[in-house]
Amino acid sequence: MKKRDRNFLIAIIVLAAIFIFIAFCIKFDFLFSGIDKKLSSFFFLHQSDIGIKIMKSFSFLASLYFLPIFSAIIAAFFYFNRMGKMALFYLFNVVFGAVIGEGIKSFFGRARPLNPFENNPSFPSTHSLMAVVVYCSFAWIFWNKNRRISYIFLVLPLIIGFSRIYLNVHWLSDVLGGFVFGILLVISFVWLFDVD
Repeated sequence: MKKRDRNFLIAIIVLAAIFIFIAFCIKFDFLFSGIDKKLSSFFFLHQSDIGIKIMKSFSFLASLYFLPIFSAIIAAFFYFNRMGKMALFYLFNVVFGAVIGEGIKSFFGRARPLNPFENNPSFPSTHSLMAVVVYCSFAWIFWNKNRRISYIFLVLPLIIGFSRIYLNVHWLSDVLGGFVFGILLVISFVWLFDVD
């Protein structure tokens, strides 16, 4: 086995183990419960109208209203610029992230923090998962071409994840689960598609 393949396989196994650990903790209400509730209460008490508007704007960048159109445009851009492998890499990440994320949500059926915005299942945060899948895929693609752009794409999921906690629509553990599962998908498809 090549060193690169071994490194990817180790990363995939470690990320899968971390995600399973987070899922186990959530399923059996272990470890995260206290901090989830404290953070939720803190942000609920300290929200402002301007803060809500700003966080909703960031949250929109990983929403089902924005990502399908954005993803189609990006995939078309890759395809028409003779970057078919990148288009497939990107589309696989987006489609698998959305489908598997929603499937896991349905399986766990975890209740969200009390909020006026959303009430479907909570774990994992698909906004966080999709932010990682979409924007970290770009970070990987641009890493050797333009590091500044890559850094922006790496920071964006963190802001989107924070927005979900600030808006009190997700627990911290939902966001962490979304991040870990999103990174797992990106790493898996980088390896599968041999993206440099």
